[in-house]
Amino acid sequence: MNTNEFNLLIINRLKIIYMKNLKEIKIDFNSLIHSIPNYLNELKKEVNLNNFIFDKDEIEKIEIWFKDKIKFKEKDLNLFEIYKKLFFSYCSSAFIKSNGGEIILDIKKNSFTYGEPIIINYGALGYPWVAISIYGWIEIIETRGLKKSLSEAILRNLKDKTE
Repeated sequence: MNTNEFNLLIINRLKIIYMKNLKEIKIDFNSLIHSIPNYLNELKKEVNLNNFIFDKDEIEKIEIWFKDKIKFKEKDLNLFEIYKKLFFSYCSSAFIKSNGGEIILDIKKNSFTYGEPIIINYGALGYPWVAISIYGWIEIIETRGLKKSLSEAILRNLKDKTE
């Protein structure tokens, strides 16, 4: 990530912090979490699938679908925000199915992911997890792409791993 991309990322995150108060952020978070089943159903229609199995081929199909939708960022920001919610819903569901965990709202003011949903407590008891931000992944995919495939990032099979 070059300096300009990094600065843009910081500015976008600061906008979230200063434009909304915590009450509004919590309302948005709860709405997102409760809408995940609906977003998954909508995504199934978008990619012509009856059910999700969250395997490597399917994750790669969803990644290609999302990369194709990035062009809407410039054309229709509201539509792109919906695509991001569909992608978030899929990736978080796939990650939790493979690794366990739970989605919470990051409300630590000094956190880089403040105001975002994050996945915590994945892996077996005692696994040294680090919070996962699917929206962080989205920003990386938008700007430069992940260093490895999305399926590698998701399909870690950590439910039984302790270290």
